[in-house]
This record gives sequence, C-alpha cells and structure tokens, in this order.
Amino acid sequence: MTCLKGRKIGVYIPGDIEDLLEDYLARHGGRSVSSVIQEALRSYLLGEKIPECELVGYIMVLYQHGVGDVDRELTEVQHKYIGVALFENHIHVDEERCLLTIAVRGRYSEIQKLIDEVRGLKGVLLVKHLCVCV
Repeated sequence: MTCLKGRKIGVYIPGDIEDLLEDYLARHGGRSVSSVIQEALRSYLLGEKIPECELVGYIMVLYQHGVGDVDRELTEVQHKYIGVALFENHIHVDEERCLLTIAVRGRYSEIQKLIDEVRGLKGVLLVKHLCVCV
C-alpha cells in the first residue's frame, strides 16, 4: 500500500471512548492519539467490503462438533474454496465445542461466499473474520 498525502482533521470523541483511549495509551506507552486512531481506522476500513482489494486474514468458527456431520461439512466447504482457504487450525475448546481458524486469501466476494456457507452449517455457533487489504 502506498503512502498518500494526508490531511489534518478534527474528530469528536465521546467521554467514554476517551477514557478507553487514555487507558490504552497508558498501557501502551509511546503511542500517540493520532497513531491509535489511524490504526483503528485502517483496521476498520481495510477489513471491510473492498471488492477491488485482495484480502488476507483469518476466519474463526466456533462450532459444536457433535452436531450432525459438521466436521466433514466444514472440510467440504474449504475444499470448495481451495484457492481461497489456505489452511486450517483446529482447537478443542471443551468436550462439546471446537474453534476452527481458516487462513484465507482472495477477493472479498469469494471470502464472503465462504463465510456465508460456513455460517449456514448446522452446529456452527459463531463466525468472525479479520482480514486486511494487501
């Protein structure tokens, strides 16, 4: 990503968010308010729907492994998106639940299709993703 000319703007920050920001700055010395806001905006904006951007990141899937054939179905969905789903990591949370992380790379539209299919599987409790534009 190339660095473009920036501009200085004013932003109103409500008191409750300011308190969180001050606490964050105290715990992470050396950071400025500007750098934290820039990072937050970058994270929010670059991880959103950017169809022209190639994204890289992770999809986290919390699921109940004993429901139906969800383990097999999760594998099948990943095979369907073999060019997007790069690899997975499987963690046993407890006796009933597992956390699957899927590393992904591709266009937003393809990653979103993968997420939608995973989200639709019986036994899936939660799907979260964190992707950035590269």
